[in-house]
Amino acid sequence: MALYFKEGNTPIILVSTHGGLRRRGFTITAQKTADKNVNKTLFAIEKALKKRNHRPYIILSKIHRSVVDLNRPPNQAHGREASEIWSIYHAKLDSYIQSCLHKYGKCFIFDLHGHKRTGEIHLGYGLRQVDIRANNWQNSSVTPLARRFNIAPRKLIYGRQSLCGKLERKGLRCIPNNHGHTDLRRYLNGGFITRNYSQKYSTQPVAAIQIELPRTLRQHRTISKTGKQVADSILSFVNQSAFKKQNQKKMTKKKKLPRRRRTRRRRTRRRIN
Repeated sequence: MALYFKEGNTPIILVSTHGGLRRRGFTITAQKTADKNVNKTLFAIEKALKKRNHRPYIILSKIHRSVVDLNRPPNQAHGREASEIWSIYHAKLDSYIQSCLHKYGKCFIFDLHGHKRTGEIHLGYGLRQVDIRANNWQNSSVTPLARRFNIAPRKLIYGRQSLCGKLERKGLRCIPNNHGHTDLRRYLNGGFITRNYSQKYSTQPVAAIQIELPRTLRQHRTISKTGKQVADSILSFVNQSAFKKQNQKKMTKKKKLPRRRRTRRRRTRRRIN
């Protein structure tokens, strides 16, 4: 199949739009290069997650991006064939987001790409350069999730609670971070998927992060290790206690019933005495 879809048992959706290589039988619409070994890296992440009993949802294209660029708006899908592929791909992604929200009450989208610009992982949150310089995080692609769980969006971008913080504890460098210089001229801040779905589900606990992996982490000899490190970082980010506060509040309310019963029994005993 040219498009690969797979349902999971966890609120994690792994996405790849530019890792496909298939061009035969399709109409070429643009001269673009594929993100080498990104699809293989995605499956390495999936394998590592499955060892921890987490099966992520997967949305993956095996079609070359010179046929259709799935990380662009629909009006940039050139031709009828490209438009049909785009519609099928994004309809499935939309349905998986809704499935995660219904089953788990939250959804985490990780859009995987590859780059050759620097040696760091670029984490895209859909923020403009002017927003980052002004410390304005309200329009970030993690803000809908942060708002629902009463967390400052900045904490999910910088620091220990952020995906960057989790990756760095695994020995992987990433940008942007709050302890080093970020060359914003070379920084990849997130494409259509990151921006569109965080805006579309702005009132829901949804986070969308574009993960741009440098070439060194996508080589055949490093893919397996990269998959495990990224998978562990994603799990640590998704399963942190900050995203479980609502469940704890519900449990606290249920515990009030037994206390009322005890109080009534005590009053009954006093009347008998």
